[in-house]
Amino acid sequence: MNKETIRDCSALALLTIILVTMLYPGMQATDDLGYALKASAILKNGFALPGTSHQIGRIGTYIPLALSFKLFGISQFSLALIPVLCSTLTTIFIYFIARKLYGAATARLSALLFAFFPLTLFLGSFFVPEPMLCAFTSGAALLFLKSERGGARYCNLQKYATGTLVGLGYLTTEASAVMLVVLFIYKLLRRRLSLSDLLFPVGFITVVCGELLYHKGVYGHFFYRFTHLGGTYTSDPMLVGANAELAYRLLKSYLSFFIYPQNGLGLYGYLLLLGVAGSLLLFRKNVFLFVWAFSFLAFYNFMSVSIHHYIVLPPALRLIYPACIPMIILTAELIRVMSAAGGGIKTKAALATLVAAVVTISTVLVYLNRNSGFTAKIGRSAEAVAGFIKSDRPESVVSDERTLQALSFYLGFSDSLRLITFKEYAALPATAQPANGKRKIVINGLIFGIPPGEGGFFPYDKVTKAIMDQLISEAKNVEYYQKFTIDGAQGSLLSNELVRLLYGQGRYAEMLLRNRDAWVKVLR
Repeated sequence: MNKETIRDCSALALLTIILVTMLYPGMQATDDLGYALKASAILKNGFALPGTSHQIGRIGTYIPLALSFKLFGISQFSLALIPVLCSTLTTIFIYFIARKLYGAATARLSALLFAFFPLTLFLGSFFVPEPMLCAFTSGAALLFLKSERGGARYCNLQKYATGTLVGLGYLTTEASAVMLVVLFIYKLLRRRLSLSDLLFPVGFITVVCGELLYHKGVYGHFFYRFTHLGGTYTSDPMLVGANAELAYRLLKSYLSFFIYPQNGLGLYGYLLLLGVAGSLLLFRKNVFLFVWAFSFLAFYNFMSVSIHHYIVLPPALRLIYPACIPMIILTAELIRVMSAAGGGIKTKAALATLVAAVVTISTVLVYLNRNSGFTAKIGRSAEAVAGFIKSDRPESVVSDERTLQALSFYLGFSDSLRLITFKEYAALPATAQPANGKRKIVINGLIFGIPPGEGGFFPYDKVTKAIMDQLISEAKNVEYYQKFTIDGAQGSLLSNELVRLLYGQGRYAEMLLRNRDAWVKVLR
């Protein structure tokens, strides 16, 4: 590796780290919270986890996270560390893949486009499987290209290592196995299949055998991942909704991510589509990248989660992240070719300005839309509330399970926490008193905007309303002494019927308003 390559890689790695950390949205209270709960459970109770969630089968996600928690403590830093490192590695792998295929200029542009890619900025510090999957699949792609163009001395070792990386990716999410299909389709198209190519699946199977032994040792069953986990996923409301309009889901949903900027890719969607379309002119030269992108897009678009019935996954932008890597490289090469063929300085400057504008606008859109999701607001609210109650850690009654889990994360999943949900509180004896004579009540305002029976994450039902009435009636001699707002939304909040009811009766000792969805009060 020469000095120029070292300089490029160092600069690109530093840029990626700076970008993903500057735009870090914080814990999103969705899948990242689920994996954090599992990692914490491992540290407390060992590797055997209760439940049937399909996430339990993804040992390549939460076991490394448990190690991060062990080394650095439970915090947003230790939660974001692994995806940041994986995103940085992916940038470097993309650089070397593009350099091997097209040269240094395309390599630098590919890595830059990836570093500023909206999904990189959002997922680069978000603990979900996709950043890890991208690192493993792009690393496998690089090793594969080396085995295709390298000398015979290390060729077989590189093939085995390629399969092993795909297997490690499989431990984070099942989609990694698609990379094996990519390799063999490419070999078939190029008519380069050989007996030594069996080392790809051999490396993959080596890792899978290790996983089977793990499940046998921990749960007593080799095929625990396949026979005991994910059985209830087919009844998930989002899955049911996605299959209600199957034609739209199969033909339009993923395409819409690229066409409509507000769906998450900004103007990058148009850039990638143009890049892929333009690269079709040199299909033979770009066949590996085409197969890579198409295979992952087809997998997520058409895959069924059940072998008994055709049930497709709900569309999710982050799922196409691995497919976008080869599309970014194709786009970078097309830009280089157009720049080289453009001739004059003005033409090259106009092309550079256009690409810079697309990148800038897309980055701004990511910044403006971060923390705009439903669960993200819960995460930010829980972070604020946790800082508010961290000092004395009183018994706290929390409106819903998700908010309780998010609070637990920000309080370090401590065994000393006394957090219970409204329903658990309602089941306590009427004479039950808090241990230190003080009880805090955390109300997630989002749940009260959902009418009974309309579903959603936290339906506002009659039970919750009855518990709220009970809590209000118990509030006696409460001194209201502090109220503040972070985003200036006090007027909007107080127009909410529930808040108006509580505030009007003077039942608050403390009230924290955060992102229009969290309230805290202390009952003495």
